[in-house]
Amino acid sequence: DARAVKVVMRNARGVETKTIEMGEAFSVEVFYEGEIKAAHVAVMIYNMVGDRILEANSFFSYKDVLNLRGGSFVCSFEKNFLLAGVYSISLCLGRFDENVDLVHRCFDFTVESKDVYATGRTPDPRTGVIYADHGWEFK
Repeated sequence: DARAVKVVMRNARGVETKTIEMGEAFSVEVFYEGEIKAAHVAVMIYNMVGDRILEANSFFSYKDVLNLRGGSFVCSFEKNFLLAGVYSISLCLGRFDENVDLVHRCFDFTVESKDVYATGRTPDPRTGVIYADHGWEFK
């Protein structure tokens, strides 16, 4: 069976980091040892209260059968919608409905505030857990 041994986050420029800005693309690379046939992998992001904000799971978003044989995998996020704050990553390596390696809160990172709407103001983290791209029309 396989197990995760290292987690690395990279910002939009591909630089290893523990801090990203609101709206910035980022990736999570997981290094693992061992093998799993017909595998799935998941990267889960939690806030510091312990609420799961999102889960990126290859079972749902990757159509080919995975056979893990030691190495690494990268989960990329083209844009993040997280509000400013501290978050934690949990990992799962599994097969079908069995978790082979489930690692809770193995990597903490910070999202820094940014003027994502170009209004001169930044979304207040007290208004929710994510922000949304949206527009207004007044008639």
